Amino acid sequence: MRSLGAGARAGAARRRRLPLQAAAALAAGALSFHALAADSAAPPVETTLADVLRLAREANPRTDLARAAIALADADKRTAAEFPNPTLGFGRERPHGGLPTMFDGAYVDDLSLDVPLPAPGLRGARKRAADHALDAARSGVQAHANTLASDSGTAFIALLRGQDEVKVLTAAQTELERLHDIVTARRATGVASDYDVLRIEVEIASWRSRLDEARTEVVDKQAELATMLGFTGWQPVALGDLRALADDLRRYDAGTFDLANHPALVAAVAEQASAESKVEVAEKERWPEFSVGYDHNNTVDPYGASQRFGLSVEVPVGNTRRGALDHARVEADQAALERRLTEAELGTDWKRSTDIAAQREQVLARFDQTVGQRLPQLQDMAEAAYRLGNTPIVELLDAARTRYEAQLQQAELQGQLAEARLDVAAARGALSSPPPP
Repeated sequence: MRSLGAGARAGAARRRRLPLQAAAALAAGALSFHALAADSAAPPVETTLADVLRLAREANPRTDLARAAIALADADKRTAAEFPNPTLGFGRERPHGGLPTMFDGAYVDDLSLDVPLPAPGLRGARKRAADHALDAARSGVQAHANTLASDSGTAFIALLRGQDEVKVLTAAQTELERLHDIVTARRATGVASDYDVLRIEVEIASWRSRLDEARTEVVDKQAELATMLGFTGWQPVALGDLRALADDLRRYDAGTFDLANHPALVAAVAEQASAESKVEVAEKERWPEFSVGYDHNNTVDPYGASQRFGLSVEVPVGNTRRGALDHARVEADQAALERRLTEAELGTDWKRSTDIAAQREQVLARFDQTVGQRLPQLQDMAEAAYRLGNTPIVELLDAARTRYEAQLQQAELQGQLAEARLDVAAARGALSSPPPP
């Protein structure tokens, strides 16, 4: 879909990984999240790049899925603030036989109450960890929006380029049909040969095959864009001009590059903070569990009563929860490494994308200057020479083929420039919010 080289594609792929929260929400299966309950209706058939970027940021099933991570984190935050529940028990004992060695009465009632005591600072650590997890989920959604907008925008540009290819090939087909009429008329007058007619008919068949293949590619690109945004049965028709798109995308490249506020880096920093807060929770959870107990006993026939207050404590012999603490520390180290890698990748990716965009612009400008402006003259000269009998049919067909191949190449260069400009916007993290005016 892109022609940026293996290294560039690898960098783009790393930048476009879905956030961990969205992946976790996907694995969770059925989610009780209100945004997922209502199916997002398919957008209008005719759509622009601005429409696609807005859909990627705001209204599509994949973004709804990513936002479900916020709802999950918010639920976890409420859970972290809760206190452990006390245990209330009631029991009755009766003598079973033998002498009354346990108690002297018909039966005894026992009422007990156990109140767990959290370890010092554990509830506060859990609340802080929940707050960090909620921040990570929110920033992850922003990073996801930037990634999805980049991927969807690229799919839209590929669709628009495919549609332009169909237009060029359709025009070529019409042009060859017109040349076929000219050659047929010349054969009727004895000026052209049967070979000329056969040669142009073979050429027409070859271009018709290319046109059919291009139309098939457009259908595939429509499905790719619909799948990217998660809409069923949507067959979008891309509106716009590739050259105008490249110019319009310059709006995202205003001001200095602010790496610290890039959505992906903000999400990575929030993930690191969340992982580090879980280490504190794991340390607090290593404390033995305490509980305060109260028992009330009374016998019946004859009546007698007793009360007991007690304190019980866990003896951490079999399970010291050391493994959970080590696990949390490793996750914190991983998050720190991920943040540093993200920071390095984003800086490199921005430099790469801006350099490629500048080169793409130079290549297109040079092509327009040396080739694009001279194509009509080439075709007119070849057709005039053929009518005068100065050139064979092969020269005429070669001129037509050269002209339309050059138009296809021009559309490809325009599409590559638009993709490069979109890459710059994604590398800046600008696609997660509306464009500047």
